Amino acid sequence: MDFQQIVIVGNVGREPEQLRFESGTTATKLSVGVKPRRDDETLWFEVMCWDKLGQTALRAQRGERVLVVGTLAARSYLDKAGEPRFALSINAREFRFLGRGSGVGDQAASVDAPF
Repeated sequence: MDFQQIVIVGNVGREPEQLRFESGTTATKLSVGVKPRRDDETLWFEVMCWDKLGQTALRAQRGERVLVVGTLAARSYLDKAGEPRFALSINAREFRFLGRGSGVGDQAASVDAPF
């Protein structure tokens, strides 16, 4: 069995959006930006948090520092102008709030993801 995992620490880029599916499953979608060094370009990840984990992620606010653990998926698509784009998406298994500053908060959640 193969296994891959990604761990990122970054800042929430846009307010979380709750999605509801016909099956009754809910998910929260948000973006998290990671900037390894001051002069580096920010790398943006779309993060999907499912069901109970999604309820936790729904409380995230723009600019808040978070830790995400999950599996990575990449996709390409055409933007509104027809230009090709590339997106990195994480299906989260763990989501932690680290706070707005450099201090570490104590709010955390993790689940067995449905994938």
